Amino acid sequence: MSERPQNKHLKHFGPDNPPPGTGRPKGSKNRSTILRKWADVKSANGTMEDEAAIALIKKATQGDVMAIDKLFDALYGKLTEKSETVVREIPDSRSEMIERFIKRKTK
Repeated sequence: MSERPQNKHLKHFGPDNPPPGTGRPKGSKNRSTILRKWADVKSANGTMEDEAAIALIKKATQGDVMAIDKLFDALYGKLTEKSETVVREIPDSRSEMIERFIKRKTK
């Protein structure tokens, strides 16, 4: 198998060419784990998660459209896009279908 000219500078991984050690180190916590830990911390008004929810509700009642959108998404789920359905007329018989096909081809 011949190599493509644009790939000649690439080398296969091997003992003399190991892959880079990228990515999150083993045992480190991801962002959601850390956020959940701090959201569960108790304060005078409940947890930080409670305070964030109250702040979101306050912003929504003040007319913040993004806050209203986030609040409704949390309460009722995200809206899904509605797709438009196109219905075509189905021919009554095969001869009618053939006639339509011929008309299209002769245009």
